[in-house]
Parts: sequence; structure tokens; C-alpha cells
Amino acid sequence: MSNEQQKSQQSPWVKRIALSVIIAGIIVISLPYAIQFGIIKGLQSAGSKNVTLDDVDFNLVTGELTVKKLHTQRANKADINIGELHIGFDWFPLFKQRVFISALSLKDSSILIEQPDESHLVVGGINIPLADDENDNQDQAASNWGMGLDKLAFVNSTFIINTPKFSHDFIISDLSLSDVLSWEPEHASRFSFNTQLNDATIDGDIQLTAFSEQPSIKGHLRISNFALSTLKPFVEDQLSELGGLLKTDLEFSVVLAKDSLDYTQHGEISINNSSIGLPNIQLQHQQLSWNGSVEVKQAADTLDIQLDGDLSANQHQNTLASPALHTVIDNIHWKGNVRFKTVNEKQALTSSGQLDMK
Repeated sequence: MSNEQQKSQQSPWVKRIALSVIIAGIIVISLPYAIQFGIIKGLQSAGSKNVTLDDVDFNLVTGELTVKKLHTQRANKADINIGELHIGFDWFPLFKQRVFISALSLKDSSILIEQPDESHLVVGGINIPLADDENDNQDQAASNWGMGLDKLAFVNSTFIINTPKFSHDFIISDLSLSDVLSWEPEHASRFSFNTQLNDATIDGDIQLTAFSEQPSIKGHLRISNFALSTLKPFVEDQLSELGGLLKTDLEFSVVLAKDSLDYTQHGEISINNSSIGLPNIQLQHQQLSWNGSVEVKQAADTLDIQLDGDLSANQHQNTLASPALHTVIDNIHWKGNVRFKTVNEKQALTSSGQLDMK
């Protein structure tokens, strides 16, 4: 066979391969622009009026997607302002019916969350129904798939929450969640956060097994300068007044089984300048503090609560409405233990310790 005949036979394949490479190159180059167009159109169709997006970078091979400077606005309100959003997706677990996100990070961002009524939540201008019967069938279909997240990180992000009962800015300085794997239900995930709600700081280091048959949570929680008045709208049917600044430094653990609960905590809880209004009595303290342990065990017909530690109150005042009575005690200190137990509707209360009052 002559060289010219060989070349003529090879040339169609060479052209096809070259054409395929060109088409693949065009797809790879244009894919980030297609994603950018899809994000903008998707947010606009969800209700956002003005959408701007500075840059989208997507690597099809590694599954890495980065979105920079995304801003949406609706009715003169900024719904979303994202400095950088990064998502990493691992393709290979799909062959084992596993959706695995290797990385999800949000930096230098603010998102508006609103609740116009009890059945809807608007997150970043996107309307989310809170109740949907169709979700039951979707959850059943998705139950055969595993879900995994290697690392989630929020840095310098603010959630502006505006609901009928709660209107505050929740600031996340640093938050991380790692090793969340539904196909390893006993594997402990790690969750740490450094956040701020108004003037309060809320920090924690937690381990959890969310997918276990007996889910568990244990860790360390630190709260400082939390205004109890923030919770007043949620308890206004029970309390006429709620005030004070809460501080905690607690180690705790929770284990949930099908018909039981096991909770333990150890550490300090204190409230400065507390004010609690009950239907017939008003309680006030300059400082109220507890330092000790609490254990709660609940089963089908059993409840067992034990407290062991120190309780102190400074400048205690209580005011009874009927009969009219006002009492002031400078200092109260109690050290001991209390146990309340109920079994098959039979209740027992025991207490021992030492009480000092001045």
C-alpha cells in the first residue's frame, strides 16, 4: 500500500479526533460562562431584581467551582452579597451512589433571611416553602444515596435575620464542620464555631454522630454577654418579663435513642441583672449563678433528674402580686444535690445540702 493511500485512510480519523478536541476545548472554555449565566438567570427567576456576578471559575476535572463577588438586590434591599463561594465536588463516589462534597466555603458575605409568614422562608431573595408534602416521596427516593461532606467553612459571614419574632444580625467569624459521612454512621464529625449575636459571643467545639442509630453530641459551649430579652418573643405567653445577661462555660453530652434521652453537663452558668416575670411573681437578681453538674435520663416511663453543685444569688428580690409581698435577700448560697425521679407516674424528690442566707 502506498504512502498516499495510507494518508488518505488516516485523514478522516485525524479530522474526527481534531474536531472532537476542538469541541471539547470549546465546551471547557465556555462552561464557566454558562454557569455564570445560569446563576444569574436562576436568581432572577427566583425573585431577585438586580444580580451582578464578577467571576466564575470551574474545573471540570477536579470538580472545583469558585464564585466571586455575587450581589443580588430586591426592592432596595441587598439579599445576597458574597465575597467568595467555593465548592469542591468529588465525581468518583457517584459510582457508589454517594454524593461527596470535598469542600464548601463562604467568605466575606452577608445573606438576608426573612419570614413573611409561617409557611414561607425567604433566604437571599429565594422563596422556600416550609411545608411540602412532596418531600416525603423525594426523601424516600434519595434514601438509597449516601451523603458526605469533608469540610465546610464560613469566614467573616453575616446572616441578617428578619422574622416576626427574631430580628438580629448573626455574625460568623469562623465556623467549620468536617467529616460528615452518612455511610460511616458511627464516625464522629467535628463542629467548631466562633460567632456573635448582637453584643453576645457564642463559641463552641463539638463532636457529633448525626447518622448513628443513637445520635450523640458532646462538646464545650461558651456564651458571653447574651441578652435574655432576645428570647422574650418566644416565651411571651409564659413570661411577662425576661431580662439579664447570660454567661456559660459548659461541657456537655447528649445521647438520643429511639425511646430514651441521656444528657449530662458540667460547668458554670451565670446571669447578671436578671429579671423574670411570672403570672403572680416578679424575680430579680444582681447575679444568679450555678456551678456544678446536671444529669437527665429519660426513658419510656421514667424520668430521672439530678443536680449537684453550688447555687448562689446576690441581691435577690421577689415581689408577689397576691398577697402583696416584697422580699429582699442580700446573699443566698446553697451547696448540695437534688434528685427528682418519676417512674410510672410515681414521683419522688430528694435533696441534701447546706443553705446560707444573709
